[in-house]
Amino acid sequence: SQGLVISLLTDKALYDVGSADLRPATVGLLEQVGSVLRRTQPEIRVEGYTDNEPIHTSLYPTNWELSAARAAGVTRFLVEHEHLNPAKVSLAGYGEWRPTHPNESPYGRQLNRRVDIVVLAATASLGKQLIAPGAAAPIATKAKRQ
Repeated sequence: SQGLVISLLTDKALYDVGSADLRPATVGLLEQVGSVLRRTQPEIRVEGYTDNEPIHTSLYPTNWELSAARAAGVTRFLVEHEHLNPAKVSLAGYGEWRPTHPNESPYGRQLNRRVDIVVLAATASLGKQLIAPGAAAPIATKAKRQ
């Protein structure tokens, strides 16, 4: 069971093709997300996903390795730079095996290339208390359950 899910689409805006290196736009987005998570220190799982297009690089021989590397990079950033409690953070790389959209079109593949930051259900109610950076009032959130 999971609670609040924050999806970061990993298309060209956040990562170069076949790379897990955080781009400046990705860092800026993670700083905003991290500033909210830092206040409540919820238990989270960072999940990496890819589309089903094969990848064959010396660094990432499969989509599994690429998805795990992207999840690890986000996890490391949140712990080291945003000071999330490492005992409350885990990660998973799912590769192409859990698509949210059909991989039959470029648009579907784009939506499947993502990193999800999942606030686990035990702390999902905290999502209702989160304040967006620069916001004057709490943002309304809906906990998602599977």
